[in-house]
Amino acid sequence: MGERFLGRERKQFCNLAGKPVIIHVLERLIQYRLLNYISLVLPKTKPSSVVIPTNSDVIIKVVEGGIDRNSSVENGMKALPIGVKWVVIHDGVRPLLTKNLLERCLLEADDTGASLAAFPVSDTLKRSDESLCTFETISRENLWSAQTPQVVRRDLLEKAFKEVERQEPEITDESTLLEKIGIRTRVVFSTKTNLKITTEEDLMFAEFYLREEKNVD
Repeated sequence: MGERFLGRERKQFCNLAGKPVIIHVLERLIQYRLLNYISLVLPKTKPSSVVIPTNSDVIIKVVEGGIDRNSSVENGMKALPIGVKWVVIHDGVRPLLTKNLLERCLLEADDTGASLAAFPVSDTLKRSDESLCTFETISRENLWSAQTPQVVRRDLLEKAFKEVERQEPEITDESTLLEKIGIRTRVVFSTKTNLKITTEEDLMFAEFYLREEKNVD
């Protein structure tokens, strides 16, 4: 669905350096030439500014999203051809995905059946009560902040969708869903640069990183 920025467009449709965020994501996935098919999961109505490329070697199919992330991912998976054995899930609001990260996620998934991009937690973690007073410090050892892409063997994802009650509030990504059926997901080291746009501040950081990329090129 995408939360709105103070009454503006849904976050995946917000303008980032002259084009909607979702188009930045789509163009990178096409450019990297690592995928054969893309299910572009969008709300039922989308702005006219979202123009889907038609001159790509990658077959793109626009799919209507569901009521939540899980149902949207399932809709996208079902729209893929039957012969597709691997599913790559990537947030439509992570516009700075690199080819290197996607390649590493694909390679690691081939070994274990599933992988996810993540970066190690560096901040001290605190647990508070309802009055916002801390009562516990949580060890950072082996803690990771999960991102996307998350790569899953299709048969495993289909099995998880079939067997797990997805209304459970703690199921917020595919690796959590897989854990419910005993599948462990391999962590692939990422960085904070692969940010998810959820606030105005994130949008500003994304614009900064895009400028830095151009300067490096």
